[in-house]
Amino acid sequence: MNKYIFFVLGGLSVASVSYGAVSTFQDGLVVGGTSLTSGLLMEVEGKIGAQELCNESGVECSDVSSIFSVTSGGGITGSGSGGYLPKFSSGVNLGNSVIRQSNDGNIGIAVAGMANGDSQSSRLRVSGNLKVDSRHLYLGSQDLYGDNSIRLFFDSNHSTATGMAFRDAENTVYGHVYGDSNGTRFGLLDGDGQWAIRHVKDSNTRWSINNAHYMKLTTTGLRIGDSANAAVTLDVLGDASISGDIEASDFLYSSDMRLKKNIATVSGLDIITQLRGVSFDWINGGESSIGFIAQEVESVVPELVNTRDSDGFKSVKYANINAYLVEAVKEQQKMIEDQQRQIDELQALISEK
Repeated sequence: MNKYIFFVLGGLSVASVSYGAVSTFQDGLVVGGTSLTSGLLMEVEGKIGAQELCNESGVECSDVSSIFSVTSGGGITGSGSGGYLPKFSSGVNLGNSVIRQSNDGNIGIAVAGMANGDSQSSRLRVSGNLKVDSRHLYLGSQDLYGDNSIRLFFDSNHSTATGMAFRDAENTVYGHVYGDSNGTRFGLLDGDGQWAIRHVKDSNTRWSINNAHYMKLTTTGLRIGDSANAAVTLDVLGDASISGDIEASDFLYSSDMRLKKNIATVSGLDIITQLRGVSFDWINGGESSIGFIAQEVESVVPELVNTRDSDGFKSVKYANINAYLVEAVKEQQKMIEDQQRQIDELQALISEK
């Protein structure tokens, strides 16, 4: 052993001894003493200094169970269990630490029930918090990086895309945070990997179901529904329910002839005379107002009433009543004109007599 002054079978090589005489016995070596305690290979009375612990002939230096002991004068003593790395339990005693290496090479830190020889799926298991003083935490080819400010970076190994999936213990994927196209597109994917929210840089944001977008915000406005009309600020395809007032300079209704068929003139006066205008107070808020009762209007003109599928509440198409009012006025005007003509004729007969 050219490397050491002496070597002890059991895992300890000492390069130098601070003081004391060396005595050799049949079963071992004594330094600074006159007798060897039974069961020990080496016994030191006093302190020892060591430059390194070794691993010779397959003997694990971390297995310190009954390797060395010190009688009077101070030093190190102790025992441990197989697989555990030792720690100082006091100034002169060794015992088990919370770090253990199983026979399959896995490392456990404060992991209860990790028996020697356990085959764990994780190379490192930690029970408790884990702090990394370096700003990088490498997960395979991926990198979590903190910038010592407010941001946490996730560096993907892909050149044009990045993402992170969320799943439960049954490996059910709930969704993804995802970006691609060299940073042009970013958003959320559903559990099937389809876009749920997609932002296109400096262009638009879309809200989708099964990759079909139903709301789109662009620099020119907001589109709700499967609509392609980008000429208006807010374009809603379908019904909209609003609790509260709507104020605008104009309200426009689609009325182009090219959108209609089966066009016919309505009967105005007969319909209008069957409708009842009422005053009332709203139950919510108590505000007074005037208008119609939807159920009454429905019994006269069903086309003017809409019934909500979710709760059965009814609403009236107030603006469409204008068509009946216009025709009613025209019918009344014709009646007035006919009556005036009859009056004129009667006055002419009277004048002739």
